[in-house]
Amino acid sequence: MRRFPPPKTLLLAAMLAALAVAAPAAAEVRIAVVAPSSGAFAPFGDAIRAGVAAGAAAIGEVEGEPIVVEEAEDACDAERATATANRLVGRGVRLVVGHFCSLASVAAANVYAENGIVLITPSAAGSKVTDTRPAPMVFRIAPRIDAAGRFLGAFLGRSYRNAAVAFVGDGSTYGKGLVDGALPAFRSRGGKPVLIETFQAGERSFETLAAKLAGEGIDVLFIGGYQADAAQIVTDLAAVGERPTVVGGDALMVDDYLGLAGDAAEGTVFAAPADLIGAGDAAGFAGYARRAQAAVEVWAAAAGEAGSLAGPDVAAEIAAGSFDTVLGEISFDAAGDSDLPGYALYQWRGGRIAALR
Repeated sequence: MRRFPPPKTLLLAAMLAALAVAAPAAAEVRIAVVAPSSGAFAPFGDAIRAGVAAGAAAIGEVEGEPIVVEEAEDACDAERATATANRLVGRGVRLVVGHFCSLASVAAANVYAENGIVLITPSAAGSKVTDTRPAPMVFRIAPRIDAAGRFLGAFLGRSYRNAAVAFVGDGSTYGKGLVDGALPAFRSRGGKPVLIETFQAGERSFETLAAKLAGEGIDVLFIGGYQADAAQIVTDLAAVGERPTVVGGDALMVDDYLGLAGDAAEGTVFAAPADLIGAGDAAGFAGYARRAQAAVEVWAAAAGEAGSLAGPDVAAEIAAGSFDTVLGEISFDAAGDSDLPGYALYQWRGGRIAALR
């Protein structure tokens, strides 16, 4: 005859089994990196993931718990970024390094703020990322895009004040930020734009815009937009015999721009963070890795100072402190922007990026 254990024994066994399933094998602290894994920005995403991995490996553990890295993607889409953020909340992450794009960062920041998670972006340059941050737990280790616009506008005013300069932009957070920053800086130095136009991103042809620009006899074209559109614009201009000096933001440093524009890309001037492109960096990817690694270093040091992994505690230490990182010493202003160096000028020459002195 089969004997069954008493009810109390069964209850105890069930409770122990449940605990064994629910409890992790060992305590750990989870951080996440949200960066592109496909498309034109995938090389930047690879660099950011590598930087986070390097930082986590070098630090090892925080508050006595090993660091585990989660990886995610949002395709630079606000809705997908929100969904990704909610999933990471469910995973119990303490830090998010990302998101790569500004609109995605702004959307996701609301979710992280509601759940006490620190967000540090190594790339999102849009002003709204920190200007509209929903809580003091959002930080940026990258110069602002409006600062890039002002920097480029000042360059144009110094170098091309009396030239025929046109400004075109795609109206995106990135493109508008560049144009809105550049125009006042150019005008304040005596420059007078011959044309200001907005174009629709993603068009297969910009022949109409090219004809309009050619009709103005432009010497310099400022483009506030991404690499594929910029490449098509300069290609269409070259097709009608126009090769103005092209000036734009750091989207023009990616290999896609050179590959799509070909010879028309020669001489293109762009602004990129001063510490982003170093000796041997083909297109700034190593710079993004360093920024991502620095984000992990800042967070880990702040958690150590706070003696806590709670987002508000760590954020308070980040806001108040100064941190030694792979990029050097970093601190943050009241908005959450870092005090890293600003922008520098670079140029495509013979298929390679060179500093513009």
